[in-house]
Amino acid sequence: SLQMPLFVVNAAGSDQPTGMTFPGFGYSYAVEGGHIYIGAVAADKVVNEAKAEAKEQIAQAISGADWSDAQVPTADGGSISIPRMSGLVNGNRFDVYMVTSGTHHVFIGWQAAADNSSFFQAADYSMGSVMISG
Repeated sequence: SLQMPLFVVNAAGSDQPTGMTFPGFGYSYAVEGGHIYIGAVAADKVVNEAKAEAKEQIAQAISGADWSDAQVPTADGGSISIPRMSGLVNGNRFDVYMVTSGTHHVFIGWQAAADNSSFFQAADYSMGSVMISG
């Protein structure tokens, strides 16, 4: 599950990010100030293989981007480390996080104007709330 401190402004859609095939794309949401993209692939590959395949797809739009460990805040005041790829796409910042359950690698993309710091702060808080099952 994922808690979002942003208002969803329409129902789930089927629009992928411009210029890329989002890994395991499932659906997208227009939210206050930007967009969220969610996809999942079966966890039949180890994390590094899944990250490499996702990087190949994401690199279609974000040239030179690579995975790094992002520290995101948790509700209890701590932080957790989550793999994140970040870059600019047509003047917008695009962050893609990867979380893994027992059955899937889940990719969550956040896209908004590069200077929308409150959107990306909300994205970090959301990623700190991720609960994985399965």
